[in-house]
Amino acid sequence: RMSRSSSRQREGAGMEGEMDGGGAAPAPAESGEPEAPNPMVMMQDILDKLKILDYESKFADDQMNGKLLHQAYFAIPHPKPNEQFYYFTSLFTWLMRLNDLSFTRPEQFDDPNTTVANMMEAMKRARMSVDYAPQKVKQGYGEAVCVVLSLLCDAALEKAGFRIQAPVYPTDNYPEEAPVDEEEEVSADIADTVAAQEEDDDDDDEP
Repeated sequence: RMSRSSSRQREGAGMEGEMDGGGAAPAPAESGEPEAPNPMVMMQDILDKLKILDYESKFADDQMNGKLLHQAYFAIPHPKPNEQFYYFTSLFTWLMRLNDLSFTRPEQFDDPNTTVANMMEAMKRARMSVDYAPQKVKQGYGEAVCVVLSLLCDAALEKAGFRIQAPVYPTDNYPEEAPVDEEEEVSADIADTVAAQEEDDDDDDEP
């Protein structure tokens, strides 16, 4: 018969084995490592760049029946993955052509593995480094997709003569807190104290 203490020791050993073995939790990222791109932030940036490139009339109206992107379109999974992936590959093709790069637009129901392999090869020929597994691109959304589109948008804008710079915010010349007149504050505290005492005296004088 096994005692409770020995049973607990076994459970503890099992937990330690999980932590030390194959089920070990990943080590925390070093503080010096750069943060991974945020797809939500990147998607808003991509949308701004596409608007500069006039994608509404030159791409969406002409090739996608007027369907426009929203600010999270390629950042999150779509209820219809095939539709999302097709929009991605179509937009990819249009941006490649803006960069004078040859790429045949895939059909909506082509094999996605072949399509992604062709896209990655085209990026490689264009000397645009994308360090993501093909499976990440095949999702049709997420960090990898946003990085691909952002690179192509930047190249297209540069080719068109646009230069995108980081925003410069005006310096705040106002003090964070208004200066406090300490003497005035003390006088106000004394006045409040005197008034309170007078009210107490009046209450005491009442019959």
